[in-house]
Amino acid sequence: MPKPRRWFTLVIGRLESQMCSVRVDTPKPRRWLTLVVGRLESQMCSVRVDTPKPRRWFTLVIGRLESQMCSVWVDTPKPRRWLTLVVGRLESQMCSVRVDTPKPRRWFTLVIGRLESQMCSVRVDTPKPRRWFTLVIGRLESQMCSVRVDTPKPRRWLTLVVGRLESQMCSVRVDTPKPRRWFTLVIGRLESQMGCPYNFYQCK
Repeated sequence: MPKPRRWFTLVIGRLESQMCSVRVDTPKPRRWLTLVVGRLESQMCSVRVDTPKPRRWFTLVIGRLESQMCSVWVDTPKPRRWLTLVVGRLESQMCSVRVDTPKPRRWFTLVIGRLESQMCSVRVDTPKPRRWFTLVIGRLESQMCSVRVDTPKPRRWLTLVVGRLESQMCSVRVDTPKPRRWFTLVIGRLESQMGCPYNFYQCK
């Protein structure tokens, strides 16, 4: 990816900006984020992106992912280790996203197309009564979580049921055929079919 391409168009409501670094303040109590292209840094992060009508939109909360009518398109051509992420009118051609959660500093480095993580866990909190789960990619862990796993051949996939939520929009499908370790990760409408790193299944 040539350096001049290190930018994106962020549309929040009617706000449109082409910058490498964007800071967005939401209404009080001061939920805000600092978005850096290639590396997402956030504290109390809440982003809402509206697309052209009929108003398909989503609310993304880092650490607590919420999505309604989310349209996400990811293009990961094999020759390049990068992606084109289109969320509404949001485009970003980067290869890595780093997300830091609130203390005690559980965090992960997510590289779309090549998944790479340290403390490789994703924690999703649902509405009360607080049914939640910790998803460890490569090794699934859950607490207070209802998980139904279907494995019809030749596709190994699962449907996550969290609380009363049951949908393929909340599915994770992982394929690991030999001799190449790769995966198809579907979260919402996000798909990525790329090779996994050597330590993909060695989450710490």
